[in-house]
Amino acid sequence: MDIVQNIKKIRIAKNINQDVIAMALGFDVSNWNKIENGKQQLKVNQLEKIAQVLGVNVIDIFTYPDVYVNPATLRNGERISVTFDIPLENKATLLKMIHAKPEEE
Repeated sequence: MDIVQNIKKIRIAKNINQDVIAMALGFDVSNWNKIENGKQQLKVNQLEKIAQVLGVNVIDIFTYPDVYVNPATLRNGERISVTFDIPLENKATLLKMIHAKPEEE
């Protein structure tokens, strides 16, 4: 599984330019280009913002092209379960993203 390639595929499928993602992350499009071309690493803490720009859930970036979180299910409050393998060093970060409480307005 290559997260960056999944992001690129989603971005292209949704006709979103690289500069839109770069701007959302607060850096130059050349930096985003380096990330997509494997010359610079993507930071895990950037995934939530990227998912927002792409209009997907963070988990769907990991599982693309499969979609494991149905927005209708979330709106109806049903409980869902998803299982996939990740490197142990990424476990805490992923769990933090999944269980994070929304910021109060």
